Amino acid sequence: MVPMRRAWTLDLMRRSPDGSYGVIEALIVRSIEEARSRGITEVSLGMTPRIITSPDAAHGFESAWRAMY
Repeated sequence: MVPMRRAWTLDLMRRSPDGSYGVIEALIVRSIEEARSRGITEVSLGMTPRIITSPDAAHGFESAWRAMY
């Protein structure tokens, strides 16, 4: 995660071909928890693909679109 004013953003993720499944996901979750504990109000997953399998899966998440330039 790259720290910004009151937000963190995910910069880059790389998977090792022989890496254990779920490690990156666990690190992202832990980073979001840490951001919350530090009072960070926004976390961006950048261009991470989003997969939602059901409408209930998105409950509690809010999408935000803001032009940056």
